[in-house]
Amino acid sequence: MSILEGLSLEDGFRRLFTDIMSENRLAYGIQIGAFDGNSFDETQPILKELNFPFLFVEPVPYYFERMKATLNYHPHNRFDNCAISETDGTAKMVVYDPAYFYENKPMSQEFCLTGMSSLYPVRNNPWQAPTHEVDVVTKTMQTLIKDNWINSFDVFLCDTEGYDYQIFKQINPTDAIFWRFEIQHLPEHETTEMIDTFKAAGYSIFAYHTNYPVYTDNWPAYQAHGCHDLTAINTQFLELLS
Repeated sequence: MSILEGLSLEDGFRRLFTDIMSENRLAYGIQIGAFDGNSFDETQPILKELNFPFLFVEPVPYYFERMKATLNYHPHNRFDNCAISETDGTAKMVVYDPAYFYENKPMSQEFCLTGMSSLYPVRNNPWQAPTHEVDVVTKTMQTLIKDNWINSFDVFLCDTEGYDYQIFKQINPTDAIFWRFEIQHLPEHETTEMIDTFKAAGYSIFAYHTNYPVYTDNWPAYQAHGCHDLTAINTQFLELLS
């Protein structure tokens, strides 16, 4: 039985992150799409609680500044104001106007739209006016790691509103113990390839739903339960904890 069996998402992640830090005093993590450092993310409060050092990446300048102020909890934390893409340069990103949708609208339907900023072509839904564009810096994963002097990392978290597969293609699955990608905006064949690649590399696959226990391994399980994220964890590491 998995050590995650019966645990909530938050409790499971807290257990795993704690064990990763116990095994490696130099443990480090990367989060792509950190937004404002507070909203729509179960992991950020856990990282702060555990004082887990991370590189946090957010492309939209408005949210990047708020994220930096919120997540500056460790002297080794780094912050990069960019979008991860397949090329280095600049690009247009469509956003919901923060002045209208974000400010003074906590827990509203309008506030929930603020986390859906997207590069073109837009792969997430729904979109409605008023929206506008911002210019953002783009970097490949290789450039991001080089620019931030990252020698190794143990945890990788990614939420990019439909561009997770493009980032997945730039990583080596064996570089980290723990991977998490958003899959709700991906077509089935991309999610299936991610699952198969991680399993072939020696990782166990998990999905969570607030109303169900952990379940694993195949696309129908994600599809039937409306899971938003895929989590891959090194199987040998899990066996050491069992």
